[in-house]
Amino acid sequence: MSSKEAGERAGYRIAAGICLLIGACMLVILAWFRETPAFWTNAGGYPLWLRDLVQMGFYPLLSLVVFTLIYHSCVLFSHWRGSAQLWLIQASLIAGAWIIVASAASLAFANNIVNLIEHRDLHSHPRKSFQPDDLMKPRD
Repeated sequence: MSSKEAGERAGYRIAAGICLLIGACMLVILAWFRETPAFWTNAGGYPLWLRDLVQMGFYPLLSLVVFTLIYHSCVLFSHWRGSAQLWLIQASLIAGAWIIVASAASLAFANNIVNLIEHRDLHSHPRKSFQPDDLMKPRD
């Protein structure tokens, strides 16, 4: 393999690492929305299409990012003999993406622990429903 081809492959891997960082950041945003109780009520003011996007898109995006990270981590460690500078750039991008994905997963995991402690179903988001009688109750 020529040095030009090796440079192009390294460039593609760096671009993939940047895309993985962006995908991991999107996961954190989706996880934060998923775990915010006001997001799932009309009182939160969020549009319905965003709720559907979060509900339907979180796990496919999580799967895609995790499997792609596993693949690129394996590729990274199998090509450690190349340029040290490019390898360090790729390693830092992939390590950053792993850290961000772990933070997104920990948000969902923490909510499930709270649900287990409070004897609710997993992935439960308590919704406060509005009752007309609430208008007549005195405020605390």
